[in-house]
This record gives sequence, structure tokens and C-alpha cells, in this order.
Amino acid sequence: MEEECKHHSALTFQELVLFIFQQEFDTQLQRALNYEDYDQANDIRQRRQTVDEAIEKLQVFPSQDVQLRVQLQRAIEEQRYDDAAALRDTIGALQQKMRDAALQRSNSMQAQQPRRLKLGQRVEHATSGYRAVVYGWDDGCCEDDDWKAAADFNNLQFGDLQPFYHLLVDVRDWPLNSSTPPVAYVPQERLLAPQWPSTWESEKGADLFDHPMKTVLFLGEDDNGDLIPTRALRDKHGQARQDIFPPDENLNP
Repeated sequence: MEEECKHHSALTFQELVLFIFQQEFDTQLQRALNYEDYDQANDIRQRRQTVDEAIEKLQVFPSQDVQLRVQLQRAIEEQRYDDAAALRDTIGALQQKMRDAALQRSNSMQAQQPRRLKLGQRVEHATSGYRAVVYGWDDGCCEDDDWKAAADFNNLQFGDLQPFYHLLVDVRDWPLNSSTPPVAYVPQERLLAPQWPSTWESEKGADLFDHPMKTVLFLGEDDNGDLIPTRALRDKHGQARQDIFPPDENLNP
């Protein structure tokens, strides 16, 4: 459990859940339009907009900032104005710290490690050994100092100058748990990309990867054993299809 907590990011998991809601609302909206149910379509659009706004806030403000803003709103509603003033100062200091960190990252982009993994690629954690699949990434770490301390961030060779990947973790390696769902946030240097064919199939059976969200984000497996991301997931990251299939022998006489 301790190892799982080190690799878990509540922030990226929240974003994943909201992204899944976006896909579901898009499906519902298309169905409503097909049946010319415009009242329902308008209601779905409004709910979709609420989710879009929630995702935008997560992308602009890290989880610590979001929590502070919730506390600030509660203090105002309860007329605890001294507490509200203190929370405003804390939020201001945190935002300045975020701006300084962004500037520092921008000034050192020459040392940024290039991204070497793609959507749907099967990976293994270099030290913990669990199997996972890439469903997204950040150019640098989006988590706060507390998360970095728990995740041994200071021991990374490239620190924040590398991609941090969003991973679905195989539930056979990371059992389902309400407090730490099998979704990990891992720097590039701690991930290995197994060659195909790998030992996954021989050790774990024909099902190469098992996760309850697999069919929501991916369409199936390509001939290289990697998963094929849905169009919505590809569009989210601006990626073209990269799945690999064997050539059609009938087209190459």
C-alpha cells in the first residue's frame, strides 16, 4: 500500500475521471441529436460545460490550490473573515511559487528530456515492476512539494526536466482500492518499455493487460501488443494513430 501511494496522483486521477465523463456526455449528446431531442441535448451540453470548467481549473491550479479555494469559499460563507484573509494570502503565495517554478522550467528547457513513450504503450516500472499502459503525460511534474517528497523526487536524475506519464496499472499488480485506484503518475526515467513479444503473455495468460478503464480509453491491441487509444484520447493529446499491424500479404504479391 505504501508503494502504491508513492506512485498515485489524486490530481491526475481526478482529471481522468472528468475526461471519461466528457466522453460519456459526448455520446449522450450525439444520441439526443440523432433522436432530435433538443431539450435533452441542451441539458447535456450544460453538464458537459460544467465538466470542461472543472478540468480547466485542475489544469490551471494544482490540487493544493483547489483545496485552499474550497476552504476559502467555506470561510466566506461562514463569515470567518480572518480565516478567509489568511487563506487568500496562502493562495497568493502558492500562485507566486507556481509562477516562479514555471519560469525556472521555461529557462531550462534546453535540458528537457524528449518524450519517448506514446499513448497506449505498454510499460513496466523500473523498480516496482508493475505493468502499465500510457494514457497521457505532462511535460514536467504537475504535483506539489508534498507529493514530490513522498515520491523520492529529489533522487531523480532529470528531476522536473522530463515527461511525467499518466498510467493505467494492471489490477493484477496493483489491486483495486478505493483510496489508491490503479492509476499511477511516473517520471520517464523510471519506466521501461518491454520488447514484443515480452514475458507478459507467458507469465499472466492471454490477457496482456487488465484494468476496468481499459475499454473506455482504448479500442484494442495492435500487432505490437500496445493498446490503440480512442479518437477522443488521441485528440486530447494531439496524436495521430500509431498502431502497428502486419502488412496485408494480398496487397504485396
